[in-house]
Amino acid sequence: MTCSRCFPALILAALAASAQPRIAPDGVRNSASYAPAGYLNSGVAPGSLFVIQGDDLGPADLQIAGLPLPTALGGVSVTVSAADGAHSAYLYYVSAHAIAALLPSATPVGPANVTVTYQGNTGAAASIVVGSRKVGIFTLNQAGSGPAVAQNFNSAADQPVNTLVTPARHGQLVTLWATGLGAVAGDEAASPQVGDLGSVTLYVGGKEAIVRYAGRSGCCVGVDQIIFEVPAGVEGCYVPVIAVTGTYTLAGSTRSVPTNGPSSNFATISVASQGVCTDPTGLTGDELQRLQTAGSAKLGILEFDGNSQGLGPDSLTARFARADLLSFLRTRGIFGLPAAGSCVAYPPAPDPAAAQFPTLNAGSALTVAGAGGSRQLTRRPDGTYAAAQTSGYLQPGSYSVDNGAGGADVGTFSSTFTVPSSLNWLNPNIPTTELSPSLRWSGGDPNGYVIVTSVAQNISSAATTVCVEANAAGSFQMPPYAYAVTGADGVFGRNPNTVSIGSVAAPVRFTAPGLDMGFIFATYFVQGTFVP
Repeated sequence: MTCSRCFPALILAALAASAQPRIAPDGVRNSASYAPAGYLNSGVAPGSLFVIQGDDLGPADLQIAGLPLPTALGGVSVTVSAADGAHSAYLYYVSAHAIAALLPSATPVGPANVTVTYQGNTGAAASIVVGSRKVGIFTLNQAGSGPAVAQNFNSAADQPVNTLVTPARHGQLVTLWATGLGAVAGDEAASPQVGDLGSVTLYVGGKEAIVRYAGRSGCCVGVDQIIFEVPAGVEGCYVPVIAVTGTYTLAGSTRSVPTNGPSSNFATISVASQGVCTDPTGLTGDELQRLQTAGSAKLGILEFDGNSQGLGPDSLTARFARADLLSFLRTRGIFGLPAAGSCVAYPPAPDPAAAQFPTLNAGSALTVAGAGGSRQLTRRPDGTYAAAQTSGYLQPGSYSVDNGAGGADVGTFSSTFTVPSSLNWLNPNIPTTELSPSLRWSGGDPNGYVIVTSVAQNISSAATTVCVEANAAGSFQMPPYAYAVTGADGVFGRNPNTVSIGSVAAPVRFTAPGLDMGFIFATYFVQGTFVP
């Protein structure tokens, strides 16, 4: 007796059984920083956790290992081939599309290849760089950016997670959770090998912090802790934190930068002298407390960026969304800006936590009107609003914005805002080889802020650096680690078209039926010239 309907099923089963694991391009990364290839902190350190992403890597259902960590789990094994031979990675969990593993501390520094074997089938190798230290700071969005996984130390029994509503105080000890501080001795697959792993420089809000401990945690295999004191003089909801572990040499140069990386990813913590934090370019402490009490808020976020001639097109965007408190605590902030006097750097990609907020319908379009006429921000399929690309429309001056008859979720509103006057960049002719340039300016909004942006790019990666300073300060010195995320030669100002400073007005609040809070943010950027 035959069954013709059985043959397709048998063929599919045979194909499934013979499928080879496929590691995605650039699919092997530090499990905390997720630093892409080409970044100075990309790669994996011996004794640290890493992730593998791809297809047909393992069983459909997630399988999690216990201690001691095995080298085979659910029919999956991972081999790291280095200069001294093959090393079997210890497995945390395996699934069809993701694997988490521990790189053995015995793995030598240098180039290596990673292969995945599932049910006897071995896929193509993926190349990685094994570095003595490749620090990744765990973040709440689980993507390597935004608020860090950190705890404020009040007592041994009281260590709350650092968030916008539970900020750290000046001088307080904070525990930062990370991986990649380096190799350890002992049976690391069976239990955490606790011990200090040596000097790490940690910058908090642009200031060097006192580090009390940097080594393996006592809780988890491959997981590190950096315990530090919060420096005086830093304040804000998004205070950048970055670990620096050594020196590096610029590509094509013999110059080493002793105060630079390889650096960790940029994460942030919240710091306030009392109460909850206040973000001068976002939510005030009172607004955060309202969000905490309500548990969620409906937000309207309008952002208008004008550019001087030749710098690029203007950007007119808007987003209306419902943010619950827990999700909001994981974001980079309403406008993604760090605390004044500091910098962050990350891949030019949307905030993964904010992208999960359910959007609200504020109508089919918003209309912006000013001296140069009007422009419409139309509603896109993803629920956000944006204007067609235009250059030279947003000039310093007054504008109005409205949403006509409104939409299903947000009623009609009308508001005004001002694009601040242009900055005068006083020293734009900065050599591209300058490692820590000091930028000086005049003009702009005296009560606002100045944003410094730079894009460092090499053949395989790009990173956006954003620094913020109070306009009244009149100058800002770019720290070397801020734009050392990629290994591009002559990082600062490598491409003269990608470095600019902008005058930022303080956010304008607006009200609308259906919204709990509304913000309008306006910036005007200017560009300097650079001496090669």
